[in-house]
Amino acid sequence: MALNRTAVRTGVVAALPLVVPAAVANAWLAGRDEASTALVVLTYLVLLLGFTFGGFAAARVADEGTPLLHGAAGATGAWAVLQAAAIVIRLASGDGLRPFGIVFTGLLAASAGVVGGILATRSPNTLRG
Repeated sequence: MALNRTAVRTGVVAALPLVVPAAVANAWLAGRDEASTALVVLTYLVLLLGFTFGGFAAARVADEGTPLLHGAAGATGAWAVLQAAAIVIRLASGDGLRPFGIVFTGLLAASAGVVGGILATRSPNTLRG
C-alpha cells in the first residue's frame, strides 16, 4: 500500500503553521531561568495539537481505508521538517543533539497524527465520497 503524497503533503502544510511557532516558543521558554513551567507545557501541548491537526488534515484527503496511516505520515512529515531545522540550528550554535528527545518527539508526533486520523474518521464532514 502506497502513501498518497498529496494527503501527506496536506498534513505537513496544515501542521507547520501551528508547530513552528509552538516549537520556537517552547525552545525560547525552556532556555530561560524565570520561565513559567505552565507556559512551557502549554507550548508543548500546542505543538501536539498541531501534529494532531496535521494528521486530521492528511487523513481527510487520504485514500479510503488508510486514514490512520496517512494521519501518522502527515504529522511525522511535519515533525521531520521541524527537526531538520532544529538540528541545523543546534549544530550551528554549538549545542549538542539530544537523540532521545528527537526520537521521543517523533513518536509523539506520529501518535498525535494517528489521533488526528481517528478524529477525521469520526468527522461528519469528510472530503471522501
